[in-house]
Amino acid sequence: MQKRLEKLEAMYRLNQSILTLLDINVLLKQVLEIMHDTFGCDNSAVLLFEPKSEELYIAAAAGYKQDMIRRFRTSVGGHGVTGFVARNREPLFVPDTSADPRYVPGVEGARSEIAIPLLVNDQLYGVLDVESQKVYSFTEDDFKVLCVFASHIAMALHNALIFESERKRLSQLEVLNQIRNRLSARQEVDKLLQTVASSIVEFFNFHHVLIFLQDEQEQKLGVIASATLDPAAPHGCELPVDDNIVARAFSERRALMVPSRDGSPLAARVVAEAESEMCIPIAAGGTPIGAIYVGNVGSAGFDKKDLQVLEAISEQLSTVVTDAFAFQRESKRDRHIEVIHRIGLVPLQSFDFRKFTDDIASLIYDVYRFHHVSLYSFEKRSQQLELVAFAGEEMRDQQVGDKTGAGEGIVGHVARTGDYFLSNDTTAESRYKEAFLDTKSELTLPIRCDQEIVGVLNLESRKLNQFDKSDIDVFGKIADQVGYTIKNAELFRQKSSAHNLLLNLNSLSRELNATFDRKKILSAVVKQLPDLIGCRLCSVFFYHPQENTLELMVHNLPYLDEGDGMTVSVDDNVLMKKVISLNRSVYVADIETELSIPNKPQYATKSFLNILLRHQERIIGVLNLTDKHDRHVFSSEEFYLAHSFCEHLATAIVNAERYQKILELSITDGLTGLYVHRYFQEALDREIARSSRYNLPLSLLFLDLDDFKRFNAAYGHQVGDIVLREVAIALRTVTRAVDIACRYGGEEFTVILPSTNLEQARIIAERLRRKIASHAIVYGKKDLAVTASIGICQYRPGLSKADLIELADKAMQRAKASGKNVAVASETRSAGTIAP
Repeated sequence: MQKRLEKLEAMYRLNQSILTLLDINVLLKQVLEIMHDTFGCDNSAVLLFEPKSEELYIAAAAGYKQDMIRRFRTSVGGHGVTGFVARNREPLFVPDTSADPRYVPGVEGARSEIAIPLLVNDQLYGVLDVESQKVYSFTEDDFKVLCVFASHIAMALHNALIFESERKRLSQLEVLNQIRNRLSARQEVDKLLQTVASSIVEFFNFHHVLIFLQDEQEQKLGVIASATLDPAAPHGCELPVDDNIVARAFSERRALMVPSRDGSPLAARVVAEAESEMCIPIAAGGTPIGAIYVGNVGSAGFDKKDLQVLEAISEQLSTVVTDAFAFQRESKRDRHIEVIHRIGLVPLQSFDFRKFTDDIASLIYDVYRFHHVSLYSFEKRSQQLELVAFAGEEMRDQQVGDKTGAGEGIVGHVARTGDYFLSNDTTAESRYKEAFLDTKSELTLPIRCDQEIVGVLNLESRKLNQFDKSDIDVFGKIADQVGYTIKNAELFRQKSSAHNLLLNLNSLSRELNATFDRKKILSAVVKQLPDLIGCRLCSVFFYHPQENTLELMVHNLPYLDEGDGMTVSVDDNVLMKKVISLNRSVYVADIETELSIPNKPQYATKSFLNILLRHQERIIGVLNLTDKHDRHVFSSEEFYLAHSFCEHLATAIVNAERYQKILELSITDGLTGLYVHRYFQEALDREIARSSRYNLPLSLLFLDLDDFKRFNAAYGHQVGDIVLREVAIALRTVTRAVDIACRYGGEEFTVILPSTNLEQARIIAERLRRKIASHAIVYGKKDLAVTASIGICQYRPGLSKADLIELADKAMQRAKASGKNVAVASETRSAGTIAP
């Protein structure tokens, strides 16, 4: 009895100690020491349960040979005492193993055995197994004590596994943060994706990582980056035609995980030796653009936390890839602008055609780093092409000065037809004349002067699929600029006056390119261009195609104030209607004879230049010039140069608009996408000034979500953020293009309604209130509902901005007080409540 009490007392102290251990390895080592010191058993082992395979394996043992520990695995319910105990989840005492058929010899000389399942809330964690080389070595008391001890071991294992799982999660989050720190939107997309693939292999020890992106032209997925633990493994793959996890995850727009090859519904493996696979789609704006594939070999599988971390990486990567694509597009655009600008800086007073073409070829080669850049001149009469400049590696069979007939090869085809030619695989193009053994892609464009082909620009690359549709436009503009420069040089040689004008226009162009302020650009044009052209009056109208109207943006017309605006129908202005309908600039020597329009008293001459402002296919507007100082008509040179200048002006306007869009990103709320409070204040100032100046109505809505703080408390701030985003969607859906929806702060929103009276604002407010109340907000399996109280106020003369905001706010407070989910109008004009 004394010996039993000592064992119980020792076991109690030991139980208390193991329950504080959170390191599984230390815990198992401590268990084995207790077994040896307290019970004196010859062999002891802790077998852990693997849920995926439903097998037991030896996690720690004493008295066993190492090779046996490594290879031992038994299924639940399989052979042996431990398998039997794991299946029945009941402890088993075998005093004499030779008399028990369930015993399978594992250690030579074992004669008695105790096996006890390690259970917590009926969840199997493993089996505690002890053996002795003596028959009846253990007593019933030993068996009972060990059963109690096993329950404490199971609880300690439960705690240690939870701790290990959370530690792994924290480690994965730390790794995720490190991967994020390695990413930069300024990386090239392929290098960025390679960084991600290598980081995943480095930090997670996955055997294979492949990152796919969709080829928009081919409509297929291709491997952009790959990494592997096996340096000898291939770093690429071809997706089979039949079903695979990448194709499935991409098409279904969801993450997929296949833990083992057995029982997989997918017929094909992306990597042949992979035993388990995961794939997470990469999306941009909700549209799949690629996928991250991970494969493991052997028994190394995945768990849900691995999937969650990869989903987090994919989400981060989606943003960075989108930014990287945008950066590449902007980078390409910036390089294009740089080349165009530098071509425009060519000094025409010392223009040398050969030097000019050499410089252009070298410039394009240095900026874009293509394999080869060449320029050809084309003589229409003889139908001969001459190689006048090249940059890059020497050609095989051609040199500067060589001539060929139009129609020979791709360059001849472009000279003859006047159409661009794009081949992203020259090996499949019969017209390609092999000047370089390793040319894979070629883009060839005509160089024109006044619609007449004067040369050809030819670009070649070693890469397949080097060029895309945007390059056709980019290099087409460069080819056009080369043509314009050649033509301008010719004009300079013909007339020095035109040359001086061109220099001045180029100077003005450089001034325009030095700013991204559209107002400053237009103001500089109106102030300087008339003097350069030698006329008195200038105006710029912007075209609005949907309304078919022209809006006066800037002018120096004496019969209008400087800041006066004007909007006219295209049909009401014969001159500008002709420009818009013909989609080209119009030169009028005599408006009375050519268009049968009497010359108005405000114009001193009958000659007009009406220049189309166009960028690519978009008509921006019309620039008008009239009243020559010398009372003469405009010359054809002045018309041509004004037209050429306006192409630079159109580019400057578009660049300013793009810059403005970038600025707008800084004034929008990151959560909802609506304008921020600062922008609301500035916009309301502008609209009040506009309303006062032109006597236009103006209304303001002030919204507050009902019981939002209680909503946050019930569901949490993350769900609250979802609700705010959904309300913003409802706002954008209901409001018009001219309305200005803002997040005022927290759960408060404002909507500025220009040219809107109180009754019209009531209708919009009611439509908005209903839209919010009926808008489906789904979170998990719950459908959440939210309502808003809305205050309405119309601006009237004498009100300050602060007064207008306060009145709308008070109206909203009355809406709250009247039962919520209603829209209430301010009492400054007429009180009213719109019931739900």
